[in-house]
Amino acid sequence: MDPDGAMFAFLLVLLFVFYVAYFLARIHLFSSIVLALIIGALALSVLCPLTLFNKTKEEHNSTLAFLIIYGITVLVVFLYIVVKVSQDVRYESLCY
Repeated sequence: MDPDGAMFAFLLVLLFVFYVAYFLARIHLFSSIVLALIIGALALSVLCPLTLFNKTKEEHNSTLAFLIIYGITVLVVFLYIVVKVSQDVRYESLCY
């Protein structure tokens, strides 16, 4: 698939997964965003993997957009993990 079509499909998958997760499944907002980004990035890598771009020709703007999407996805997932780990505190182990 061409990069523009893959980006459009990524946007549709992102919106669909977010809608299903947040409104239908009643998952929290931040968790819905993270889930939508992960599934959208997986769909994007299946529809138009970065290995299809010819590295000998001039760089495409789509390649930069794909790398930005993957980078943002990794950062948001890392932030999500940090937030969830910081919320996972055993209160009975604290000394009162």
